Amino acid sequence: MWKVEYTKRFLKELAELPKEIQSQAEGIVFQELLTANPFSLGYLERMKGYPDKYKIRVGDYRI
Repeated sequence: MWKVEYTKRFLKELAELPKEIQSQAEGIVFQELLTANPFSLGYLERMKGYPDKYKIRVGDYRI
């Protein structure tokens, strides 16, 4: 089972995104990532220098 952690900073920055991007990002991070294997979605990319951190591309944004 995967554990997704949301920081206060992330939630604040998510709220400041344009509404269309915010809606897409919320669907991914609050629903789709909670699947049995989030790597099968094709959104996740490992962050360089952070072995346990990942980023997701939504339009021109990386979250």
